[in-house]
Amino acid sequence: MDKTQQKIIDGVCTSFQCQDKAERLQLASQTVFQTDKTLEKRLSTIFNEEDLQIINKLCQTLTPNELKKFFQKTADSLAKIPVVHITVGASPTQSVALKIHHWLTQKLGKHVLVDLISDESNSDQGIVENQGRRSTLII
Repeated sequence: MDKTQQKIIDGVCTSFQCQDKAERLQLASQTVFQTDKTLEKRLSTIFNEEDLQIINKLCQTLTPNELKKFFQKTADSLAKIPVVHITVGASPTQSVALKIHHWLTQKLGKHVLVDLISDESNSDQGIVENQGRRSTLII
């Protein structure tokens, strides 16, 4: 994975964000050869400002075929990020999800996605599932 792909992937913390970004990358790869608007205008309707800045720089150096391959390769890389499923008793905020993601990434030593599931019947415990292993944390 190159540095540009890494920049786009680094901001992805949850499985929902991963799915959303992968869908946007797939859509972008499909629009590379459309001629209704300039490529930059089409991409501005797909990506957030941060990703758009990175991608606009790529548009200046890559051919349309190379750009399409970049989008597809980055989407494929997103699909390979491991997911840690965590069930908690209350709906976590985005801030909590981000903190859990950073903590897990630091402890596991690799980029992981967090899939937070709210289940009010588990108000006194948390359940963590990773690579087929399940742990229950009593709160």
